[in-house]
Amino acid sequence: KLFEVFIYTMGERHYAYEMASILDPGGKLFANRIISCDDSTERHRKNLDVVLGDSRVVLIVDDSLAVWHQHQRNLLVPERYHFFPTSAASFGIAESQAWLLRSHSTQRDAFVDRSIANDLAVDGGNNRDEVAFEDEGTSHGQ
Repeated sequence: KLFEVFIYTMGERHYAYEMASILDPGGKLFANRIISCDDSTERHRKNLDVVLGDSRVVLIVDDSLAVWHQHQRNLLVPERYHFFPTSAASFGIAESQAWLLRSHSTQRDAFVDRSIANDLAVDGGNNRDEVAFEDEGTSHGQ
């Protein structure tokens, strides 16, 4: 096993488990490594003190820099994804731009989804497995 993956959200526990069930229906990727605001030691902040392991070897992927007052050296901040126009508007993005960004990212997202799924696919929790995707009638194995 090369790494462990956690969900760490400032949302409530039921939200965290719902997200885990959507992202990892088989429970192989996250298992019970789910952290919610109920587990956090600081209100409205995330900290690696609730993650077992050495913080020097942790990579954090979070679209919100503001919640990580510590461990910013570990932080990779991806572009925030706005599905709902109201979400985009709350970040100063016009509704028309949000729809345009989403439509332009469709092909990129499909590629990233395939890549991530192939990288993280496991068989019995021990062995990496190849995953095939059906894309417009074409099978893609990575």
